[in-house]
Amino acid sequence: MKKLFTIIACASVALITGCGQVDTGEVGFFTRWGEITSKEPLSEGLHGYEPIGTDLITYSIKNQTMTIKTEVFTKDVQQMQLELSVTFNLEKNKVIELHASTGKQYAQVLIVPCVLGAAKDALGKMEADAIVGNREVATANILSAIKEKLSPYGINVTLVNIANIDYSDEYEKAIEEKQVALQRSIKEKNETARVREMAEQDVVKAEAEAKAMVAKATAEAEAKLKVAEAEAKSIEMKNKALAQSKLLIEYETVKTWDGKLPSQMLGSAPIPFIKLDEEKK
Repeated sequence: MKKLFTIIACASVALITGCGQVDTGEVGFFTRWGEITSKEPLSEGLHGYEPIGTDLITYSIKNQTMTIKTEVFTKDVQQMQLELSVTFNLEKNKVIELHASTGKQYAQVLIVPCVLGAAKDALGKMEADAIVGNREVATANILSAIKEKLSPYGINVTLVNIANIDYSDEYEKAIEEKQVALQRSIKEKNETARVREMAEQDVVKAEAEAKAMVAKATAEAEAKLKVAEAEAKSIEMKNKALAQSKLLIEYETVKTWDGKLPSQMLGSAPIPFIKLDEEKK
């Protein structure tokens, strides 16, 4: 009912004056015979005006996205087909000025050439393989250049995205071969590292075994040396004792005698170990 009343009211007023509407997310202004008459942009809502020769012009100030396709060459002279998406909005207080300088075709007149120039400049300073691995860097460079050039017109660029990059078939084949070679190189390096690690482990093991053998041989040599020293010392002590006592010599001889006398003896031969003269004494 309220909406019907509004329509009826506008129709009635329109018989005398014009009536226009600025929708949500838009700003507007009046022109009379093509000349801008509004000093400030009109906010959303209904606006009346003199119908003869007057028009209500509206511009969207919502975020808008446009897609731009172009062809660029990289620093290493590789050709690529590039697809960019650009998101932007218009600054409310500069819409009238933008219309006065450029008009409704501002996107084609300002945004597209600016994006193309920024893309060719940014990507022309990078090599093709660097763009593949650093797309974020390329995007940031393009966005920065576009913002700087379009900001004075009241066009706020909020996002640039490289939607697609299409290289020539020859370059894509070269990239594929390079990746295969890189993977093969990485595999060979890993294998070399594995072999080197195993060799180092064998060296460590061999060194440990050698040290163990040296330690064992040293211990055995020291043990034998101690036995030899003990035997030498024992012999030395015995020799010294024998030199000091003749009875000890005879004692040692008796210890080794089996108790048997010789079966044949000469008449004047002495009887072993028995000294009769001494016994008589």
